[in-house]
Amino acid sequence: MVNDAKANTEPVREAVAFALCTVDAAAAEAALVQGITSEPSAKVRYYVAIALGELKSPAAKAAVSAQLKIEKDLTVLDSLERAQRKHSAK
Repeated sequence: MVNDAKANTEPVREAVAFALCTVDAAAAEAALVQGITSEPSAKVRYYVAIALGELKSPAAKAAVSAQLKIEKDLTVLDSLERAQRKHSAK
């Protein structure tokens, strides 16, 4: 979904990722898990990390933990750290 071929522009991918932050992201979990590692745009990864923070699944937690080890963008790192804190609180 986030990396869908039809959503090939950064503003569209950003809007999709933002929308997933504000709704039940569970239905899009696979796309979010893939998107956090494969998305080139830091803006999109930022919103993907926020959405992953709302999910309680082991896959979401693992994706956040893995991306924290390799993420370079400070804004994305912040959203990943917040997501990890949410996971720890659940």
